[in-house]
Amino acid sequence: MASLLDSILSSMEKPPTSSEEEKKKQKELKEKEEKRKVIEKKHFDQFREKTQKRIEAFLNNAETSQLKLEPMDTIHRGIVHEIAEIIGVLALSFGTEEVDRHIVLWKKECAPSDEELEVLRKGEEWSDDKAKEIKRQKQLSAHSSAEEGSKNKPGLEPKPVHQKRFERILDSQKAKEALEPATRVRSYGMVSSESKRDRKTIEETMAEIRAKKMKKS
Repeated sequence: MASLLDSILSSMEKPPTSSEEEKKKQKELKEKEEKRKVIEKKHFDQFREKTQKRIEAFLNNAETSQLKLEPMDTIHRGIVHEIAEIIGVLALSFGTEEVDRHIVLWKKECAPSDEELEVLRKGEEWSDDKAKEIKRQKQLSAHSSAEEGSKNKPGLEPKPVHQKRFERILDSQKAKEALEPATRVRSYGMVSSESKRDRKTIEETMAEIRAKKMKKS
């Protein structure tokens, strides 16, 4: 009887030890991870293929110069940047991470201006009206800066009111002094040295003429 019981118990499987259970769990996790990687790789390969065809179609379309992609995570954006670099288009990211971060593509011959990039970084849409508005603001700003520069230019500062009045008084005084000698000539019969020199020369000339006439006679 005892031998029969011993044979039955020996034939039964022993319960797994803790180390065996741990190994089993690790094996299951490893299999799941490998399966996940296969699925993930397949997904990224499909995404890469689809995105490459999409960018090539954009590049071959002569009617479009820009392509805005939908928001995506860092890994997908990295794939897009890689494809864009290989194909030869400009790719830039805009928006907030994990909210609306997306990529905009441009053909190299249609690269965006600094003004367009500034608008896109603000989360706004670029348009012809936006371009005209920015151009108008720049012109106004340049005109305002030029006026401000001319006001602050050395030697052109506006003069105080009292200084202007003093200069007018000085100019008036100088004008009076300039007219004073001529006034004295007219009022008192005084002759200037220049007039005396001209008159003396005339008298000498007349005397010479009379002397020549007397010699001839």
